[in-house]
Amino acid sequence: MLSERTPARFIAFDLLAHDDIDYMGRPFAQRRAALEQLLRSVAPPVHLTPTTADDKVAGEWFNEFEGAGLDGLIAKPLDGDYQPDKRTMFKIKHERTADCVVAGYRLLHKSGPDRIGSLLLGLFNGDGVLASVGVIGAFPMVRRQELFQEMQPLVTTFDDHPWAWAKQEEGNRTPRNSTPRAAGGPPART
Repeated sequence: MLSERTPARFIAFDLLAHDDIDYMGRPFAQRRAALEQLLRSVAPPVHLTPTTADDKVAGEWFNEFEGAGLDGLIAKPLDGDYQPDKRTMFKIKHERTADCVVAGYRLLHKSGPDRIGSLLLGLFNGDGVLASVGVIGAFPMVRRQELFQEMQPLVTTFDDHPWAWAKQEEGNRTPRNSTPRAAGGPPART
């Protein structure tokens, strides 16, 4: 059975409703207390995320769990109510840097055809293959327009691009290719 080969786990961290009670307008501290009460006797595969208001404990978790491959911690204001479709939590992440290859870009489709939405980033793996590692799009609008202009001489076809698999299918949003280049440097290996 699939459930035996790949068991699922449920990890609870917030309570929005229970039975006919709507908890969304209540502060997180009350929602969390109600959740802890409801799940006080659960056993795996149901889990309740740990929480703390102790800065020292949070710091220990932040350092300890990085080795497990976790990005960081989530912090929620104890007095904050639940706001659908809004991010009211804070992500505390480890800072990481890497010299990546810019291998393409996506347009900022809602603001016109002359602005970069995000840059597509890659790193070469051990076999020399350019692997996608993510995107970056945290640019002010003026910088988005500047990046668009800077990228135009590098735009190319997918013919010999390492990410030819991303070639546009009719009617679908897709990235524009650029000649892969190391950030701020000479042409990258292809």
